[in-house]
Amino acid sequence: MEIHKPKPVHSWRDFLNEVGVIVIGIVIALSGEQILEAIHWKHKAEAAEQDLRKELADSLSYAVEQEQLHQCVSDYLDVLQNAILRSDSDTIKKLYDAGIPLDAHPWRSSSWTAALNGQVADHLAHEKVAAYSIAFRLVTAAGEWQNQLADHYAEAMIGRFGLPRDPQVVSAQLVAIDKIRREEAQRLDISDTLARTSRQSLNLTPATARDAEFQNRVKACQDSLRSLSTGH
Repeated sequence: MEIHKPKPVHSWRDFLNEVGVIVIGIVIALSGEQILEAIHWKHKAEAAEQDLRKELADSLSYAVEQEQLHQCVSDYLDVLQNAILRSDSDTIKKLYDAGIPLDAHPWRSSSWTAALNGQVADHLAHEKVAAYSIAFRLVTAAGEWQNQLADHYAEAMIGRFGLPRDPQVVSAQLVAIDKIRREEAQRLDISDTLARTSRQSLNLTPATARDAEFQNRVKACQDSLRSLSTGH
């Protein structure tokens, strides 16, 4: 194989031509690498945003369920409070067995955590990053209120064990119910803000796959309370 040796440089013009060829080659190589990396991040950002939108749409659907169940939750707590005041452990146990009609779905933000850890957020528009950040903060807050509510619900249900009446225990149960009411109201405010900001900033609406399931939960809650009120 014949190897062509570089021509000797006889002038500054030849030297600059040689340097220019080298520089152009480097620029082309770097540009190609940058283009490939940009394409890679574009695909990665699109896939991450699909996950973000799906997870948020699920959380928005839980907010819809919570709103639909709100009246039944209020009625449920009224029945529970009256049963505690009467030391009616049978009714309290029936309410416990029926389960409190609250949204119990996990409010997840794992897709947002993954996007941050994977530096995907650096490749999204600043407006979207801000919108997703606010939305997932609200999701996290809703989950925290949900955990507090579950703790107070357990405290309010102590009367189901039929223990001898203790004024301090009764008082603690009633205080727990008041806390549940406040926490539920706070969660509703958070859910409303989440729905509004997601719609305005991200053009995102609740997932509808579980609409029938949610409607059945509302009906089951109403039927359960009706059954308790009639003694059947």
